[in-house]
Amino acid sequence: MEFALPLDVLRDIGRWLPQNELLHLAFTCKRVYKALHAEIYRAVVLDSSKRVFGDDWPAGRRVCSADEPDAVFEPVVIRSLFALTHFLKTLQAHPDYARLVSVLIARPQIPDMPELALHGLLQTVFPLLSSIRVLHWYLRSGPLQAQLLTLLPHPHHLQSLRGNFGRPTPAMFRSEYSTLRHVELSDFGPARSLQAIDFETLPRISSLTLSKTSSSNQLLFSSLLDACCQNALGPKAISMGPYINEGNTPTYVSALFSPPPTTPLLLRSLVLRGMCLKASDARLLLESIDCSSLRHLSLENCFETLFEDLPDNGPPANRIQIRRRRAPDVSFMDLLSEGLQKLQLLKISLSNEMCYNSATFRAISKMNGLSQLSVHLKTFCRNGPVDFTHLVDSLQSHKDTLRYLDICSNVVDEITAPPCPKNRNYYKLESILGLSHLRQLRFLRIPTTYSQIEKVPVVLSELENLKVVQLLVTDLERTAPNPCNGCPNTTKSALCNFNSLIAQEFFTCANPFVNNLEHEQNMQHLQYATEYRNILSTLSYLRFDLKQVSQVFDCNSLNHIRLKGQMYVDNFDALIQLSIDV
Repeated sequence: MEFALPLDVLRDIGRWLPQNELLHLAFTCKRVYKALHAEIYRAVVLDSSKRVFGDDWPAGRRVCSADEPDAVFEPVVIRSLFALTHFLKTLQAHPDYARLVSVLIARPQIPDMPELALHGLLQTVFPLLSSIRVLHWYLRSGPLQAQLLTLLPHPHHLQSLRGNFGRPTPAMFRSEYSTLRHVELSDFGPARSLQAIDFETLPRISSLTLSKTSSSNQLLFSSLLDACCQNALGPKAISMGPYINEGNTPTYVSALFSPPPTTPLLLRSLVLRGMCLKASDARLLLESIDCSSLRHLSLENCFETLFEDLPDNGPPANRIQIRRRRAPDVSFMDLLSEGLQKLQLLKISLSNEMCYNSATFRAISKMNGLSQLSVHLKTFCRNGPVDFTHLVDSLQSHKDTLRYLDICSNVVDEITAPPCPKNRNYYKLESILGLSHLRQLRFLRIPTTYSQIEKVPVVLSELENLKVVQLLVTDLERTAPNPCNGCPNTTKSALCNFNSLIAQEFFTCANPFVNNLEHEQNMQHLQYATEYRNILSTLSYLRFDLKQVSQVFDCNSLNHIRLKGQMYVDNFDALIQLSIDV
């Protein structure tokens, strides 16, 4: 019957077919292949990461392989070295095929081709990509050389440029990218390399992401654990020494906007990762960006230099860095928050040498109408339990709009203090009572200890729209389901999660000890999931994140709560987004 369908109908069908079905349909006859040939080359994704088969993904909840969440196509995914080599050589031999490629995406893991061979093939293919609109290159092992971008025949067709690239060069911005809207530059080298970016050639830019290190995810909000979240789940507190040393490096903002653009940038999204920031950078951002148009802001793993080192005329080796112990009157967030009145999405992980978080709380309280918020805090372990009272109080100005809330707390170690025990990374449960006022909340990620897991849903019981809860379990002091003589049994968890002389392969290979431990853990978490579902009637999914494992429980049916497979962990963001959009 498909042979009698018009060609335009066949093309529309081909856009929505998965890769295997599209190829099978295309090879039915010559007429169908001619109609679907362009769809095969339209969007190509290079991805050799592991795939999970046999898991029951909810019907109607499509996981898009392309980076465009609203994409009206299904990309062709290249997973093997043979397919990658054949694809690139086919484009070399048939330039008319290369002109059909409009989306090219490289994931963090692609088929293992030697870097020199891959660069040689790309050097001959890039001049043929005359219709490329989306170019994303997230390969960690080898960033895309910026010189390759100069080989594109029509750079003005580009609409999205994201990923890990080499040092930007002036030649990279020799011509005007008249349609380029989304720019992400990661792993770009020293700060002075940003001076090559000429915003005069980017008249329509609306999204800007700068990452000092390599990046693998463009999502502003993701269920993937950041570095600070992973440290929060670990057994020891991290040291502030590396952060203070990072604060002595030049700032990237001053290098990027020096001089400021003649016309303020109309950005809707700004993401800074791994940057060193100062109060003067906030003034520069307000001068260079029209903040009235800014809707998304993310400061991920950034460090704020609160004070300048006092000058010393002595030899460099004898200079003593003198740092004040009182926070300045005005900080980076105090200045920047003045222009963020229309912000809707905020992710902030901004640390400093004093673990001074009051400026962050003031900035959040001054804003109006946030719908998604992610806050990552660092506190000194000497302060005892973390107090979330000031943070929760600042959220009250968004109680009618906030749908997504992510809270992470991590203890850090002063330079001269001994390492802190892990059990100090906890908070007072009374300090989060104000979360019950966030009636529109649909997703919540919050740290907790095993002793608090059963108490958290009682605090959240008044949230009538809460659908997804993600718990970061920050300690390992749990009670086994069937402890002997009624005493806590923490030996198994301690052996599996702390450094020991026992080879870690013993805990990862199949053996009765591991099987028994996993069964006990699963049964305990299943009991927690049942308790959460009894209290939170709208709960759909509950996720546990531990140091070495993550688990997702389907709580849609009270009588049929189940532990889901790895696919639910890998694509948890799709479930979150669906819950927020409802």
